[in-house]
Amino acid sequence: MHVLITGGAGFIGANFVHQTLVRHPDAKITVLDKLTYAGNPLSLADVTDKVTLVKGDIADRDTVDPLVADADVVVHFAAESHNDNSLRDPSPFIKTNLVGTFTLLEAVRAHGTRFHHISTDEFTVTWSWTTQLSSPPPLLTTPHPPTPPPRPALTCWYALGCGLSGLRPPSLTAPTTTAPISTLRSSFHVRLLT
Repeated sequence: MHVLITGGAGFIGANFVHQTLVRHPDAKITVLDKLTYAGNPLSLADVTDKVTLVKGDIADRDTVDPLVADADVVVHFAAESHNDNSLRDPSPFIKTNLVGTFTLLEAVRAHGTRFHHISTDEFTVTWSWTTQLSSPPPLLTTPHPPTPPPRPALTCWYALGCGLSGLRPPSLTAPTTTAPISTLRSSFHVRLLT
């Protein structure tokens, strides 16, 4: 199995790379990372013989398309995540979190590749726990501009509206399921290799 991991040189992504190699030592892994403030190639130093690191931008279709075409599954961690920085300049957040996610989803759709979106974006959602995923999407709000709500929502839309093969709608995990309005952390459970 060939796994493309975006943001795989970041803290969480690199941990996923290491755990994937422990659990699936025969997996072929390609990491696509822009290597900005959050990505560090040294986090993959002990697995360079088992991982191909591609320095590139997930918003660049010419970079993304051939990598997705060659992969069996894409695990998408890449994101601008220091929300305080978005107050000074939201453009990197828009480009990476929205345009980059869109670029990946378009490539996945074109090539029929499985896609798993991993997001640690915090947002508040007004949600009835009896609401089905086929219902209109919940109202998403956040104190952190500008992209956490649209990023997971974009993946939901592709899963539900575009009917991507192999793309499951995300699971939303809340600290409590008794309150209709809760602060949620989106949790896209990775069951890709089981």
